[in-house]
Formats: sequence, structure tokens, C-alpha cells
Amino acid sequence: MPIAAGSGILKLMNFDPSSKILVSKITSGLREIFRKDIVRILPSLDVEVKDITDSYDANWFLQLLSTEDLLEMTTKEFPIVAEVIEAPQGNQLLRNILQPGKTIVIHKKYQASRILASEIRSNFPKRHFLIPTSYKGKFKRRPREFPTAYDLEIAKSEKEPLHVVATKAFHPLHEELSSVSVGDQFLVHHSETTEVLCEGIKKVVNVLACEKILRKSYEAAQLPLYMEGGFVEVIHDREQYQISELCKQFRLPFNVKVSVRDLSFEEDILAATPGLQLEEDITDSYLLISDFANPRECWEIPIGRLNMTVQLVNNFSRNTESFLVRTLVEEITEEQYYMMRRYESSPLHPPPRPPKHPSVEETKLTLLTLTEERTADLLKSPKSHHVDISKKLHSTQAGWDSRVPVGCQNDLADVEKQKSKRGPLQ
Repeated sequence: MPIAAGSGILKLMNFDPSSKILVSKITSGLREIFRKDIVRILPSLDVEVKDITDSYDANWFLQLLSTEDLLEMTTKEFPIVAEVIEAPQGNQLLRNILQPGKTIVIHKKYQASRILASEIRSNFPKRHFLIPTSYKGKFKRRPREFPTAYDLEIAKSEKEPLHVVATKAFHPLHEELSSVSVGDQFLVHHSETTEVLCEGIKKVVNVLACEKILRKSYEAAQLPLYMEGGFVEVIHDREQYQISELCKQFRLPFNVKVSVRDLSFEEDILAATPGLQLEEDITDSYLLISDFANPRECWEIPIGRLNMTVQLVNNFSRNTESFLVRTLVEEITEEQYYMMRRYESSPLHPPPRPPKHPSVEETKLTLLTLTEERTADLLKSPKSHHVDISKKLHSTQAGWDSRVPVGCQNDLADVEKQKSKRGPLQ
């Protein structure tokens, strides 16, 4: 009694007659095992196994292939004819094309481009999609939000100046840079460098050259790239774009809304979304398949996210040079989305680091240290200057009234009192 196990054929010998029913169930069930290399036999079954692979025609057994097996095949092994054994779950259209028992042609495997997009909504969970560049629907632009000036630098395009309105105030550390108030409008131009005065030393900082829009004129503005604020894009463009046009003319990420759905789909799942953020262009592995009865109408199906098992029938020898390729908008899970962002995202330069602001404690320590140093200098002064010490302390204290914390001023007063009690230095 031969059975298939992995790439070889085994024979059960010298088994207990009382186990015939069990062995029969095992061997009949093997035809339904989907490419599993391990056949488990109960330890209580008294059998002897002998390899008789060379004595039998291996083609008699099922040659079952999973999507992973198809991915590992070489390009020269395609096209092939296969029968669907286990159909994929999920998309209804894919289930119709890949029904169990249906004979299909798998023409080839290749890499195809997709736009990774997420639904724009304030609450979670968000839906995520892979949109083919051949999608025939049209989009209108939607305003983007930018948390920093660095994001404005990334988003600007050559097609038109980026027009934004500030949603958060910003007060720079250096007077050479521009301040921002809520409601200020800017036209973003380009990044450049400028010099600022920091503690008496000139330093070069990266800034974003903009024009601040006034009522009847414009005013030059320089926003530091490290600026943490808030900006919302002002859209003047009412044109409708196809997804391929958007990717060529604008930098991703980009916000859109479907204005005209793709009529080639019975149900366009993108049309029901309130808005989409087109995040990045990725490439993924796909199979090009068709119905055996109509091999020229082909569909792209994803390999990595499709659980399917087929039985290899034979090679396909017809000439199918001209294909009518149809694509699908694929909705992916949250886990699949983050895996794609992890492996597909190109490394970007991080935004500029903002200058370090001194803390209140550091400021107090600096002032106290300065006070102690000045006091030590006074105590070490020559004898001829004893008469002027009290006046110097008074003048120094008066000069620091607006800058030194009250605690430091009290310390100065205590030092003065102690010095006056000691009398002149010997």
C-alpha cells in the first residue's frame, strides 16, 4: 500500500490486520493533505515502512503547491495550468475567480507597484489599502496638516508654492527669526541658512524662507526648521487627478478624496471613505492568473497575503503575449500595514534638533555661581579698596534687580552684612 510523504513514496508493510480500517483512513486522507511533508501515524499502529519511490510513477500523486511554493518557482517554469484546491478568503471577486475545482492558468510572477494609503479619520481603527497605479477613479486634493516647519520643507513642490495657515503660535529664541501667531498665512518657498546671535556668538541655523501674507502685501519671513508649531494647507486647486498624476506631480504623503469612482469595479471600496492619505509607493510580489477558458483576461493577485493551494496539472503552451490585465484595490489589516511600513519605508533624515532651552534650575545655579565668584573676588580685593566694597555691592545688586532671582539678591545682602561686621581685612 503506497503512500506519498514529502518528495518520496513509502509503503506500509507487516501491519496488524485489525488496523486495516485505520490505515485505509490514513491513505485516503493523504489526497486531501495540502503539501504537508509530515505524515503522522499513531504509535500504537504496528507497521513497517519501506521506501519504494523508484518503483512508482510520482505523477500519480497530487502535486500540490501553496502560494509560497509558487513564489519559489523560477520564471522559466511559468506558465502552468493548475486546479484550485483551497481557495483564498477575503475579497469576493478573488473568491469568484479562484473557486475550488476551477482550472486556472498561472502566467508568471513579478513585482508590481502599489500606493499604500490610509483612511483619514480622527478615531481608530483606520482602514488601510493598496491601490494599483492603474486605478481609474479620480481624486480631489484635501488639506494636509504639518506639525513642524521641517514638514513644510518636505511637502513643498515645484508645481505651486505651498500655502499654509498657522494653527499654533511660536516665539523664536533669536530676534533674527520670525515669530508666528495663530491665523498667520505663509507661502513656503525654500530652505536656506542664516546667522543668528547666540550669547554674543554668531551661529548658522537652517531656516525656511517664506512670505507672510498681509492684507495688501507680503513680508519676508524666516522660520527655523526645528520650529514646533502647527500648519494647515490652504487648497486653491479644484482639479481632479488620477492616482498616477498625483504621484508624479506631488510628494507623498498626500491627502485626497475620491471624486469619481472606478466604474470597472462593481463596488469601489475607496469611494466610501471620507478621505485618504496616500503614504508611499511600494513594490510587492504578484501572480498573473486567468481562467483556463479565457486565458487573455488576467488578474493580479498578491502572493504574500493570499493563502491558496493549487494542484499542478501541466505546463501551458499557448501564446498569450497580449494580456488584458485587471487589478484590484486591496484592503489590508493593521498588522500587514505596519509590516509594510517597516520593510518598505526608506530611511529619511530626521528633522533638525531644536536648541536646548536652559531649565529654571540651571539658570538659578548659574546665577548663584556667578554671585559666589563675585563675592570671592571682593573678599580678595586690595586693602585700598575697602572703602568702595559696600558701594560696589550696592551698585551690583541694583544692576541685577531685573535679572537675578529674589533668592540670589538676598544672598548678596547677607554677604554684605557679614562683610561689614568683620571690619577691614588685615
